[in-house]
Amino acid sequence: MNWETVTSGRPTIAATATAGHSRPAGWPAILSISPRSFVRMSLTIHSRVRILPIAICRPWPLRLILPRRMARKNRSRARGRGDVERSTIAPKSRFASFGALAICAVTGLLLALPWLWTPLGWLTWPVIAAISAIVDRSTPRQAFARLWLIGFVTQVTGFYWLPEVLTRFAGHPAPLAWFLCLALHALGAVRFGLVGWLVARFGGGAPIALPVAWTALEFVWPSLFPWRLGQSQFVWPAIVQIAEFTGAYGVTFLVAWGGAILNSGQAALRSPARAEVGRPLVRHAVPFALVLGPILAFGHWRMAVIDEDHARRDAIRVALIQPGNRGFPRAAACGELSRALPADVDLIIWPETAVGPLSIGFTDFGSPAQLEAEGRPPQSPLTGPRCYWLVGADSVQRDPEAYYNSAILVGPDQRVLSRYHKRMLIPFGEYIPGEHWFPSLRRFSPWEVAFSSGSSAEPLVMGERAKLGICICYEDLLPDLARESVANGANLLVNLTNDAWFGDSHALMQHQQLAAFRTIENRRTLIRCTTTGSTSVIAPTGRVERQAPVNQPAALICDVKTCDRATFYTRFGDVFAWGCLLILLARPASALLRGRSAGNRSREAGSRLDSRTPGS
Repeated sequence: MNWETVTSGRPTIAATATAGHSRPAGWPAILSISPRSFVRMSLTIHSRVRILPIAICRPWPLRLILPRRMARKNRSRARGRGDVERSTIAPKSRFASFGALAICAVTGLLLALPWLWTPLGWLTWPVIAAISAIVDRSTPRQAFARLWLIGFVTQVTGFYWLPEVLTRFAGHPAPLAWFLCLALHALGAVRFGLVGWLVARFGGGAPIALPVAWTALEFVWPSLFPWRLGQSQFVWPAIVQIAEFTGAYGVTFLVAWGGAILNSGQAALRSPARAEVGRPLVRHAVPFALVLGPILAFGHWRMAVIDEDHARRDAIRVALIQPGNRGFPRAAACGELSRALPADVDLIIWPETAVGPLSIGFTDFGSPAQLEAEGRPPQSPLTGPRCYWLVGADSVQRDPEAYYNSAILVGPDQRVLSRYHKRMLIPFGEYIPGEHWFPSLRRFSPWEVAFSSGSSAEPLVMGERAKLGICICYEDLLPDLARESVANGANLLVNLTNDAWFGDSHALMQHQQLAAFRTIENRRTLIRCTTTGSTSVIAPTGRVERQAPVNQPAALICDVKTCDRATFYTRFGDVFAWGCLLILLARPASALLRGRSAGNRSREAGSRLDSRTPGS
């Protein structure tokens, strides 16, 4: 072939290739060109005469000169456009990957918005539909990565205040606080990734797969700040009433199921074969509608029944004292607000750690000798109407040494009636994980003492008036603790907390929003007495009846009702979530068993074939 004729006036290949290169005697000039010149020559031939560059690579000497280019696994033998096509595909692929990441980031941002503003709870449904669509268009590995990103963005956005809390409460430097928070968010996002992987791997395209996987992993996955998808739905009061039977996990299941159905609907509308896709859509949507309708009807009916029942019950007049200051001490501010209360108050409540440390042996606030033995002035700090008092204080035990975060019930005669010790301590704050095995970790604690956890869920008995189930700090976020107190006879739930660490962030309202589910699960009124907010009274339907202004001194006086009836959730707990977990585990297990059975049948067929082979 005459290469000068092929190139049509361009510089000859021999002239381009031989400049600066030597070749063995007798070798054609084309076999000694550099890789860069070879690619340039291939593109020139392709553009002029549409000759496949790969055809030039047949002679075996070129395989020695260009081994890497010839060994690329992703080069197709049937490629029609060569390097030109590959150069145009790569940018599109990179753009598509960037677009997928951007969509996941925006989805995570939208999923976090209901936690920043409660009226946006309706937004959760279409966002879950978008998540379902992302899973449908992904491989299991892609689904894991994409949903992990969604979960990470959701937690970083919705709980943006966490690093500042660790800095204020735990005393950690800002870089360490951010590192811990990002690590916690990254670990929490693994739950989202596992949901995506399981649905993409075992879901089979069924809309019911997403709610089962989401609910099960939400149930078993540990978290520092426990939040559930269903707890964003207070915008629909009738829907959340099913928590009386299922806890928050039932609402999570309903929202995830509805989102998956929405995704199936939009996929059916976009499909060219709508008639074929419509039948399975109806098969999935009709059961959801048959479940959602009765849930809405039950919710409206149940709220009316509870409101009517509580209207007939006797009330207890309670005064909630919110000192409004973020520092210590708080007893003086609480005492000043208490002295201005009317005389008909039955119970005065002070927030967490309002009084200060007291020994376990302290029994009488009216005894000057005991107060002086505690290093306090001889006058009682509990000055005000003659009634019951519930105050937050640290309890110190000398032998064996222990330090508790406690709530102390005091009678009208100023004598201590009973105490409750906080059962669930805050990691990296009240204790350092692993400090029992590695005592040197104690130096990272912001406190000089090591807090101990209590073990009793017995209510504090206020005569014949009420039995108080106590939750201190973030214990009202944990459904099992409130359920145990109610199961032991509590007819009123009380939360003492110091949320001053949260400043003016959304954490104040998020704490209240999550805690409100305890009222529906157990059908008990929840009283929240806080240092700076949100001090409130939440009815057994989850509705906030009274609320004090945030970050201001206030004395909130309200009439609350008790209840002695036990709900399904109080008796049996998270049976619904356990059911979702069993279903989730059964699907991979059945797939594994089917795979083993198929392998055994294959081996048996092979052995029978071998036995029939002549000469075997």
